[in-house]
Amino acid sequence: MTEFYKDKFNLFYQERMLRLKVEEPTAWQRQIKEGGLTATSKIEMDKIVNDFIAMIFGGDVMYCLQSQRQKDHLTKRVMTVLFSHRHTKNDRFIEETD
Repeated sequence: MTEFYKDKFNLFYQERMLRLKVEEPTAWQRQIKEGGLTATSKIEMDKIVNDFIAMIFGGDVMYCLQSQRQKDHLTKRVMTVLFSHRHTKNDRFIEETD
């Protein structure tokens, strides 16, 4: 099951980067030069993962949660599934996670 979501996220992220390349080539070049996914900050990754959650489970899923703590909890749990294989990669967003 985790491979299903990892594959979906990889496609989602590739499409996002392709859109960035077309719409904002300078920002895309900066992202690539800094290290792509590895250089993504925790704040940026939270936004990306929340967009992914909305795409997969529907836009209302975060709205239905009662508190910011619940939203953060869901985001962290989804990140655990999506990036379980990256725990030794020294990704910025993982190192910044509390």
